[in-house]
Amino acid sequence: MSELVQYELDGAIATITIDDGKLNVFSIAMLNALHGALDRAEHDGAVVLLRGRERCFSAGFDMNVFAAGPEPILEMLTLGATLAERVLSFARPVLVACSGHAIAAGTFLPLAADVRNPLTGPDGAAAVFGPQKGAGAGQVAALDANLGRWAALVTEATGHDRSQAPGAGAAGGVGFAAQAVLGAEQRAGIDMILELVGFDAALDRADLVITGEGSLDSQSL
Repeated sequence: MSELVQYELDGAIATITIDDGKLNVFSIAMLNALHGALDRAEHDGAVVLLRGRERCFSAGFDMNVFAAGPEPILEMLTLGATLAERVLSFARPVLVACSGHAIAAGTFLPLAADVRNPLTGPDGAAAVFGPQKGAGAGQVAALDANLGRWAALVTEATGHDRSQAPGAGAAGGVGFAAQAVLGAEQRAGIDMILELVGFDAALDRADLVITGEGSLDSQSL
C-alpha cells in the first residue's frame, strides 16, 4: 500500500509490515501509512499482526522531525499518540512480532482527578474553588481573567483549546496544563485508586463498608 508499509490479508489475519529500509523510524509518512493500514484492517474486520524488519522493529520517533520546528513535531507526536490509542482500543486483537530492537515512542499520562470543572467560566477553578480558599468577588474575577489569558497562550502554542475540558480546573489549573501540554487523559481519581488497591476483590470479602465525605454539597452528587 506504500513503500513504507505493506498490508497483506490472509483470511481473517492482516499482516502489516513496516520497512523503511533502515531503522523503521516513526516519521510522519510512516505514521500516516500505519493509520492507513489500520483503516484497511478495520474495514476487513481482521486480527492484526504488526511486524518490523528482521533485526529492528522500530527506532521510535524520527529525530529529524524534532529539528524541523514546532508544527511538524506536533503533527508527528499527535499521529503517534492516536496510533497508540487505536492499537490499544482496536476492535480485534493486535499482535506485535518484535524480532529486533524496539525503542519506546512515548508514554500515556493519566490525569487522576475527581474534579470535573473546566478551567474558566462560572463553573471554573476560580469561580468554584476561589471562595473556598477565601477569595473575594474581585479576586475571583481577576483570577478567572488571568487563567483565561494563560489558556489563550497555551492554546496558541499547542493549537488546541482544553480550557473547557472536564478536569481542566482541577488543582487550580494543573489539570488544564496536564491535558493541554502533556496530552494527559482525564480519569476519575477514585476509579484509579480503587483499581490500584484492588477494591473490588476486597469488597467481595467484606461484610460492612463505611464511607466518609468531608462536606455534603452539590459536588457530592
